[in-house]
Amino acid sequence: MRFILIITGLLISNLIMGQESNITESDLIGCWAHSREENKTNSEIMIYRSCDYKEFPFSRFRHRFELNENGKCTWLNLASNDSHSMIDGTWTYDSKKQIIEIFNTKGKSINKYNLIEYKERIIRISEY
Repeated sequence: MRFILIITGLLISNLIMGQESNITESDLIGCWAHSREENKTNSEIMIYRSCDYKEFPFSRFRHRFELNENGKCTWLNLASNDSHSMIDGTWTYDSKKQIIEIFNTKGKSINKYNLIEYKERIIRISEY
């Protein structure tokens, strides 16, 4: 009996793990700001909150990006002289692999992220 329960549990977990993500491209549309105060020490997972989630503490630089419906995006760039400017680009989302990729206007990949978790106003991502 115990063996049957273990096998059944494994089969169900396999089915659940094998299902495609329900996170769609439209879920990701919007402005996302790095909430690094919430990151765990020595973790590769970065927490991003909706830009209007809260007033973030003062910071010299807080990375953010905005993903638009039309595949266009902008991201905050930190230049070597410590200036900040929004840069135009495009983005894609692979829902099967849960990968967000951001490109510059010439089509070169700038950032690629694994989407770990999505909730209404929060995403957890890691560098790909």
